[in-house]
Amino acid sequence: MPSSSFLYSVSTEEELVFRDILVEEATNAKNLSTAAQQLTITLTQQKAWTLQLKQDLESRGIRCRTGRCMKEFLAAADSAASFYLCGPPAMIDEGIDILQQQRGIPPDQIHYEKWW
Repeated sequence: MPSSSFLYSVSTEEELVFRDILVEEATNAKNLSTAAQQLTITLTQQKAWTLQLKQDLESRGIRCRTGRCMKEFLAAADSAASFYLCGPPAMIDEGIDILQQQRGIPPDQIHYEKWW
């Protein structure tokens, strides 16, 4: 079974509206599969995580980051993967550029939805 990686990026902890669902799904996926399943949550406008929340998430295998990390995330992804991007147009355009121009990922492996 192939591995999967999911990057959930928000400005602050208050914007983690799907946190519980994503953590539950990531935890269930790890329990049901021998493949690597990784959820990374990043806060782009908050300097540090609340210690208790970070400890809770990390104890469940969730990676907690601060700052923008999409470029590194996409650079490390398997080139055979399918990529699903969702977010504001400028972010999606940057992600597509990284995948196509820098990584050489064919357009049929890139799926996206722009909002706002």
